Amino acid sequence: MKGQESTSILKGKTITWTWTKGTFKDGKYEISLLTNGHIHWKGLEGAEKGQEVIDKEYCVLEVNEDVCTLSWLESIGWTVTVTLNLKENRVYGFVSNDREWHPLIGVIDSIQ
Repeated sequence: MKGQESTSILKGKTITWTWTKGTFKDGKYEISLLTNGHIHWKGLEGAEKGQEVIDKEYCVLEVNEDVCTLSWLESIGWTVTVTLNLKENRVYGFVSNDREWHPLIGVIDSIQ
């Protein structure tokens, strides 16, 4: 499947989350799901503070009205897959490549 799901409740939204457990603990990120299918992420706090990238595509699959999974391939070889529980403001994810795998847990700070 290529690109985003056109019915996504997150299309055009910006999500800010903070990892509370895992390798990127205390990392805060701003993720913008652009309407053209691109994704723009920015490190706001933590090890990737000040870094930002626009990657070519993302996909959102809705599990139900409160839960969805977001995934994208970064241009530097990482795959990011997160499940967002919008009702409980929680995020669960994995960042991986061909050599490493990092499970993460965090909180959703805002969705705009």
